[in-house]
This record gives sequence, structure tokens and C-alpha cells, in this order.
Amino acid sequence: MKRLIVAISGATGVQMGARLLEVLHHMPQVETHLVISRGAEVIFQRETSIDLEELKKLADYTYDVDNLAAAISSGSYRTDGMIILPCSMKTLSGLANAYDEDLIVRAADVCLKENRRVKDVYAAQTVAKQLCLATNETVCICAGLHLDHASQAQIKEMMDNCTQAAQQAAEAYEKMGGQ
Repeated sequence: MKRLIVAISGATGVQMGARLLEVLHHMPQVETHLVISRGAEVIFQRETSIDLEELKKLADYTYDVDNLAAAISSGSYRTDGMIILPCSMKTLSGLANAYDEDLIVRAADVCLKENRRVKDVYAAQTVAKQLCLATNETVCICAGLHLDHASQAQIKEMMDNCTQAAQQAAEAYEKMGGQ
């Protein structure tokens, strides 16, 4: 059984994290540990119709973002890595500066310290490529995505592409044997 931490931080695109969790839920060989930031909770409520309580049921374990005593905050609790999807600027800044003020950054810091994989880069690159192809726009990635002057139709298309990218990221994870 592989143990994978899934963190959803407060950046536009929380649907990608939700979709990834849905896909992983159907992989019996992967045990998921979910952490959702306060900012992500707000974005889920404002920008999606996703029920957070239903989403949390897809994970094997769910942790409060402020619980720095959680099992995943310790290097002695073995995991196979972590996916932060999406990764907000605040979370990225915390990682870059080892400022472990919440469980997402602490768990990622432990994964990095223990040489376990933190996999937000692959997903962000995949989504960016799909968005560029789908919209013929330049996309700037900085721990998330930013596209200026997007219409409602483009936003819907981006979210559809994000769903596909989350699916592809999960499939790539599975093909790599969860490594």
C-alpha cells in the first residue's frame, strides 16, 4: 500500500485537487491523506459546487490544516510523497522559506527532508501546456495559474482541461508504480 499526501491550497483551480482525489479514491493500492487550507475552503465555497464534506470522504484520512501534531507532520510516519494541487503563492513561499506555519507546509517540508517526492511541478506543467494549447494564450505559472482576460467560456474550458490534467497526473503516478 502506498501512502500519498494530497494537499489542496487556496489558489484558483481547487477543482484539480478535487479531481485528483476522486481518481486516487478508485486506486485501492493508494492510501490518501488529505489536507485542505482555509483559503481553499473559501474558494471551494465561492467558485465551485463541490461539497467539502463529500470530498473529504474520498480520502482515507483527513487532517485539519492547523494540526501540526498530525501523523503526517513527522518524518517517522512513512509516506511515499505528496501532491499539492493547486499550490498557492503563500504555500510556495512557506516551502521556499521552511516556514512551517500549517500542516501543508510542514508535511511538504518533511517529505523534502526525507527525500520523498513533492509532486506539484509535474501537474502544474501538464495543466499549463494544456491551457496554452486550448486557449492560444500565454500562461504564466507561479505555484498556480494566471490567465488575463479570460471569458466565461475559456474558464470553463480551462477547468475541463484541469480535470483532464489531474486525471493524467494520477495515471502517470500509477504508471510509475506510485514512486
